[in-house]
Amino acid sequence: MKKIYISVLFMFFLLVCNGQSLLQEGKLWSNTSIGTMPGSTYGSYFIKFMGDTTIKALQYKKILRSIDELHTKWTIDGYIREEPTTRKVFVFNKYSQKDMLIYDFSLETGDSILTGDMVSYVKVTNVINATFGSSPDIRKQIYFFDPKGDTRWIEGIGSTWGVLEGLNSFYTTGATTSLICYNENENLIYHNNHFSTCFPQGQELKVDAGNDVTVCSPYQSEDRTQLAGVASGGVEPYTYTWSGKVPTYFDDIKWINASEFLNDTTISNPTFKSMDAPEDWVTFYLKVEDAMGNVEYDSVKIIQSFLRMKLILKQPVTINRGDSVQFFGDIYFDSNFLPLEYTFSPTSGLKDPTNIHGWAKPDISTTYYVHVVNSTGCVGETEYWRVNVEPTAVSTIHVSNPSVECYLNQDDLIVNLPKKDNSPYNLTVSTTTGAIVHSGKYTDRNLKLSHLNLKQNQLYIISIIDGDERKEFKLVGN
Repeated sequence: MKKIYISVLFMFFLLVCNGQSLLQEGKLWSNTSIGTMPGSTYGSYFIKFMGDTTIKALQYKKILRSIDELHTKWTIDGYIREEPTTRKVFVFNKYSQKDMLIYDFSLETGDSILTGDMVSYVKVTNVINATFGSSPDIRKQIYFFDPKGDTRWIEGIGSTWGVLEGLNSFYTTGATTSLICYNENENLIYHNNHFSTCFPQGQELKVDAGNDVTVCSPYQSEDRTQLAGVASGGVEPYTYTWSGKVPTYFDDIKWINASEFLNDTTISNPTFKSMDAPEDWVTFYLKVEDAMGNVEYDSVKIIQSFLRMKLILKQPVTINRGDSVQFFGDIYFDSNFLPLEYTFSPTSGLKDPTNIHGWAKPDISTTYYVHVVNSTGCVGETEYWRVNVEPTAVSTIHVSNPSVECYLNQDDLIVNLPKKDNSPYNLTVSTTTGAIVHSGKYTDRNLKLSHLNLKQNQLYIISIIDGDERKEFKLVGN
């Protein structure tokens, strides 16, 4: 009994002199493992060392693992031991029935050590003695060269990739691990700020660069041209990088980087700068890297939707008040996305403000504008036509020429033709769309037609064919 007591005291003395023990009971680690294959999930688990066992005359601690958040159920996951004199830690390999080295805390700057694959070596880049987390204890911390990122061994705590990783972290494939939290006697010493809790669960990293984007040209507004990148799963925070090259054809073919088109290539939802978009379909790529170094890509296409006005102007027209004039149809807009929708303004005097062949009957002189929208929602507006209105109304004058009179008197149509023989003439009353309201052959040179039922404020065309002469008049119904 006395020899055992002395042995325990000696081991305790070595640990105090040489560093903290990794296997001290009362310690608790939470770790995560993220699969790298498509569809993989990432899960968390707890590790603690508790209970002694003897294997081949050597003393080990049991490695206990729990996969529930409250860590109430534990299973034996292996066996671990440490040598205070050499400051090495071993895990018993149940397949080879041999010890496997996972830590050597005697390493110094410049040393190299064989990794767990028993083939490659890693080099120590730096060694410091400093506190770690919230603990005031000074701990030896060994830094390694590792392309994956910060790989550190902290004496008494283990690797930043997970307490059981050690030398295994340098060659492990198929999953990415990380130390999340470390507790001593139920006191939280360390919490990896890449994780919101000590027991995260989730899916693989996914990236969506958003739906294809249409950019109006000439450029109109940023709120129409915002990219909608989204990342989910993995471990936050995410790092975003937009890239891509755009061909332009001003003189020779020139490539313009995405950074010249987007206001920020390092955020998820950048917007286009105030400039014209590229002429053709182009592809921008979104790269997202999560806190664990997992990387995913997605792409989005951008196209220019142009809406241009042709430089053709319609000369102003003058009409009498009560008369009307028909729009001439051609709007003089060109676009690569049809159809186009039109709206005229102001709407006063217009029966249908969306009809490019409609009629305008303003009471006062009016300048009409046309608002155009193509099928992608890009808009354009320009002056369309100036309609000048004479103050004398058509319905209150006789529309005449040197040899004929034609006017309305209340509901009666009065036609006075020059005296001739009693040869007949043809008279037709029609609408502006060609519908015939009345048609007849007459010999009375002072004709009065009643009960025509002409509609109030509607324009009518009066056509008179008298021998070789043809005369036309416009009248507005009373």
